[in-house]
Amino acid sequence: SLFTQTLYLITSVLFFMYLRRHLIQFDSTERLLRLARIGVLIFVAYGFYEVIGWAVTGHNVDFLSNRVTGNEGGSYTNVQQLSLGSVQLLRMKSLASEASMFTFSLLPFMILYLYQKDRAWIPLFIAIVISTSTTAYLGLATFFLAETLLFGRWKRLVIAISIVALGWVYLQTTAFGDMIGFILDKATGENMSGATRSALFANSMNIFGNSDIIHQLFGHGFGYIRSTDGFATLLVNVGVVGMIAYLVFTLYPFFRMPCNTEYRKALLLGSIVTIVTSFVSVSEFYFLQTWFFTALAWHELYREKHADQSYSINSRIDTF
Repeated sequence: SLFTQTLYLITSVLFFMYLRRHLIQFDSTERLLRLARIGVLIFVAYGFYEVIGWAVTGHNVDFLSNRVTGNEGGSYTNVQQLSLGSVQLLRMKSLASEASMFTFSLLPFMILYLYQKDRAWIPLFIAIVISTSTTAYLGLATFFLAETLLFGRWKRLVIAISIVALGWVYLQTTAFGDMIGFILDKATGENMSGATRSALFANSMNIFGNSDIIHQLFGHGFGYIRSTDGFATLLVNVGVVGMIAYLVFTLYPFFRMPCNTEYRKALLLGSIVTIVTSFVSVSEFYFLQTWFFTALAWHELYREKHADQSYSINSRIDTF
């Protein structure tokens, strides 16, 4: 874990540094966002292909990540099913291996496209919802709440609460009710996934609680443990100081510049959702969308400080 996690971290830092240098040198935000949009839509399309293929054939149709390796028959994909009444469906995961990682990757992009009035947010939203991942619903709830508190946009929060309430009251006895029950079982630790997450979190916090003050402040070293939540993982690995440093690195640009465009608001909300979901349910700090959005935020801060130069991309970004 120490070796592989460190390699992932180095790759992520190099990606961030290269991306930030590229943004500054070529003022290439618009072009990078267009390229990212193509990649994200391909990523989502492959997820729909898997789900539809499973529904039609009853088999895993993934031809990119289903290769079996090793003496124990390990696979690069994680086939998870969901029972909706008498129907067995594949939980959408695309090339992310798991539904939680799939939604973790998509959430900030969905927010960005929604704020840019780009219809690409619609297939992303559908994919996130039907993944039935607790990460998806945690991320959406965080988005609606943060949007309401920060920008006073309460309409989407009200709509979301209304939909959930109606689903809860009227659909508990239907296939949709089975999906709700599945999600709640995961969130409360009643099924295997939820129970494993709860046990790993408790064990990780025991390690932190039994450590001396130096290790609590600075951690045992990156990669020392890997829990299923980022909060305990960071706390044990890099300590309180390291966790604060990570949060400052991610959120600092938003404290030094006004979020006066839809683009910047989307970056802020996407960053908040990423932090919350990674701290609670996905401990994958090396997923590149995290570093991609952070690089975009730092570049916006750079542009804010150099506003007297010829940077006028915001008007183009708002309609990309």
